[in-house]
Amino acid sequence: MVIVFSLPVALIVVALAAVCWAVWLRPLKTAGNWPLELFAWDFCFGAVLVAAQAILALGGFAGRAPWYFDDIRQSRMESLGWVILAGSLGWMGLMLLARLCGRPNGSLAFALAAAAALLVGAGLTFRIRPYNNPTMLAGGLALVVIGLAAAAARRNHDPLPREAGPARGGVWRGLLCGALLGIAFWITADAVNTRPGALCGGQPGPFVTVYFFAIGMFLANALLNPWLMRRPLAGPPLKLADYLGGTARQHLCGLLGGALWGLGLLGSLVAGARLGLAAAYVFALSAAAVAALVWRRGAVATRAAHALAAAACLACVGGLGLFAAAQGVEYDVFADPPPPGPPGPPPSKLDVHFVPTPNDVVEMMLRQVNVQSGDVLYDLGCGDGRIVITAARLYGCRGYGCDLDPQRIVESRRNAAKYGVEHLVTFEEKNVFTVDVSEATVVATYLLPWMNVRLLPQLAKLRPGARFVTHEFGAEGVKADYTLIMESEETAREHTIRVYTAPLRREGAPPAENHVVP
Repeated sequence: MVIVFSLPVALIVVALAAVCWAVWLRPLKTAGNWPLELFAWDFCFGAVLVAAQAILALGGFAGRAPWYFDDIRQSRMESLGWVILAGSLGWMGLMLLARLCGRPNGSLAFALAAAAALLVGAGLTFRIRPYNNPTMLAGGLALVVIGLAAAAARRNHDPLPREAGPARGGVWRGLLCGALLGIAFWITADAVNTRPGALCGGQPGPFVTVYFFAIGMFLANALLNPWLMRRPLAGPPLKLADYLGGTARQHLCGLLGGALWGLGLLGSLVAGARLGLAAAYVFALSAAAVAALVWRRGAVATRAAHALAAAACLACVGGLGLFAAAQGVEYDVFADPPPPGPPGPPPSKLDVHFVPTPNDVVEMMLRQVNVQSGDVLYDLGCGDGRIVITAARLYGCRGYGCDLDPQRIVESRRNAAKYGVEHLVTFEEKNVFTVDVSEATVVATYLLPWMNVRLLPQLAKLRPGARFVTHEFGAEGVKADYTLIMESEETAREHTIRVYTAPLRREGAPPAENHVVP
């Protein structure tokens, strides 16, 4: 699967997404005398086709991770259903937006729709995925809204015929359109899994998400567009025969429009894994909206129009700069081990991105180390706290979890309260390499191999008989008591569990025993 780790690459991807969103409606004008209601059919076909092609060409997982069909298989029906609903809402928002652009004072309605989509989508998405700097995000939104206002005002200073006064209901239609688009992205952001290279939690990855989003658009179009065809934006009522009688050029223009919009959504989700979904969304949508308002082909603008266009562009560029600076905490999933030599100060950035251990694997890990009520379990790099919380909930033992990501600690404490075990567990924002584990009777990790190796001096302080259990990766230089391979029902793939007992055995000890759990 295409995964973006570099910030410059993420900015390039989201900029391309903005271009796609800025021009998705242009093919309708290129198609000639082709009603929007007929364009919508090919638009949906184009979105589905490009999403399917993206899955086949780019949406697979490399190495040991499964391909896209395993992503679909492990995804909960609930998550896919929400994505389909988001696609339906997105179609309604887009069709309302396209109809508004053809009405009197369409620039005002478009600007209102874009502003509402930005504020609603960014606000709701940030609530569920607060990985961006809120001050910079809010500052960028304010600048972009100013840019939208200047761009909309610029339209009335062109030497072309001035737009008429506000169309009846244009204001509330613009706000409704923006709300639909913002809510659609919020639902999508809540359902999608943007954790790089991992299947987890029953959430579909970006490529599968865009495909089911396009399916939702197609279903909404099939249900609602016949009604719109009887009430077209212009001209007499339309019939299916009118669609079938279209030229190849007109159908290709519709397919292109849908493909462009689908690629824009895919780019924002893929870049969102690096920038944060809220920042990627507002970056792509704000740039697209301001560009669409400022660019008016064939107009020889007046001095006032030039000034407003310049103000809109400057405000938009300032907003985009703040969105880029509001990126989430830097991480590197495939982090290289530190250079040889004495260890330096603890790192200030995340060494790995959060990828949760499936719940059935968590329970198997706890069973393998025979957790009892009298144990003290430490989870180094605890993520959302599920290992510590599951141990406390099932066995009544005390637990401690630490993580360098403050958002993970917030989630862990919230989850502990949800399951009523906050009196048994403690979570702390702390670097795993500075934790004293001498009190622990069980230590659990899901870290990269070099990180487990770096933990060995701390693990040497464990009391004899204490257990050390790892998910997926072991520690080079020490022998596991045994290795267990199990297939998780949650992810539909194999997971490796290694169990060690203190004092840890060095290489050269008798070979580890292997067990396979079907």
